[in-house]
Amino acid sequence: RLEQLDTPTARILADQSNRAIYLQNHTELGDNTKLTLGARQQRTLMSAVDRVNSAAYASGRKVMSPRAWEIALRHQLVPSSAVYGKLGQSFRVSTVDESYSQFGGPAFDAIVTLLEPQTSRDHEFGFEYRLPSRRLRVSAFQNDLRNEIHFFAPTFANINLSPTRRKGLELDGSIAFTPSLSVFANLSMVDARFRDGQFAGADVRGK
Repeated sequence: RLEQLDTPTARILADQSNRAIYLQNHTELGDNTKLTLGARQQRTLMSAVDRVNSAAYASGRKVMSPRAWEIALRHQLVPSSAVYGKLGQSFRVSTVDESYSQFGGPAFDAIVTLLEPQTSRDHEFGFEYRLPSRRLRVSAFQNDLRNEIHFFAPTFANINLSPTRRKGLELDGSIAFTPSLSVFANLSMVDARFRDGQFAGADVRGK
């Protein structure tokens, strides 16, 4: 819950309630291969109201039921090295402070915009090398998103984007020099584009 008090133009009370059930199963397929299955069903109730603005656009209430799932397979090549692959769907619901804009209304007043959950169909394949004092991982991924949550600065408000895609490569590793000192580094190369749709009145497919 968030309450913004004593501002010049708004007094926002926003509330979010989440309930979920999550199931996960790990199965050993032989000595070196592990299968992971998981699923999550969530129910989210969001509401927000500007207590000093009676306009219809300054309040709202929304119930959402996003779901996520994952299938992952990991195979140990040798004790120090493994390959893995993951396929799944993830989601993100907006936070309470993303559900309104204090100055986004038509009179430069508060506006409540209860967004759709952001969902993503995720694919990842990778290789991991691990020793007691060091670790290296390289992976290729692709995330196909719907209703990506994005802050749109011209209107001071968060919005849902048209379908987007992020794909790329990621490299990360760490070295422990002593039990209390380690170094971690990460490198990502990402290509992000719209898959379809309009943005600010323009066709953004492939942009």
